[in-house]
Amino acid sequence: MLLVGCSASKRADLVDRMYKPYTPSNIYTESYLPDTLSRVAVLPISSQDVEGLNMQNMEDIFYGELGKSSRLEVVEVSRENLYYEFGVFEVRSTDPLPCNFLKKIQNQTGAEAIMFIDFTFYHPYRPVALGVRAKLLDIASGRVLWAFDEIFDSGDRQVANGARIYQDSNIRLGYPLDTGASVLKSPLVFSKYVAYEAFRTLPRR
Repeated sequence: MLLVGCSASKRADLVDRMYKPYTPSNIYTESYLPDTLSRVAVLPISSQDVEGLNMQNMEDIFYGELGKSSRLEVVEVSRENLYYEFGVFEVRSTDPLPCNFLKKIQNQTGAEAIMFIDFTFYHPYRPVALGVRAKLLDIASGRVLWAFDEIFDSGDRQVANGARIYQDSNIRLGYPLDTGASVLKSPLVFSKYVAYEAFRTLPRR
């Protein structure tokens, strides 16, 4: 029975991997980043469903993946700083901006752009799913340079295939026989895949 179970699992994995990896499409992006833009201030991630330690860990993952994209120097804006300056702990990508928001953030961080990130959907149990809406705003012109709005649902075979391929190529785990299933079970590992897919669509240098 164990042999049959392992065989069936391998066959299911091979069938899933026959599907093309998911490609995000709900994106607006400029072709290139402005030459004058080198530093981005990243606001705390907004979410109604993720909180506490989970949010802290997922923020670290998203900030890390953004930094690894090597497109921009990342400066994190803390919730405490937002509250001290503007009386709010987070600002969503769809919120009206507080008075003098862009200028104050620029003066504090030296950034030329601001990035907003929202988690719009979160399902931590199988099938794991995470929705992300993000926006990169040029401070000087107020122009949106990049906008992203997608839901990654591991119940979709294309998403599951893309997540497995990402894990195989980018994540070293202590299980050499792991065929990529860990990324479909762990919200934190899955969020690394989502962040990677989101930030690889940023405008090029």
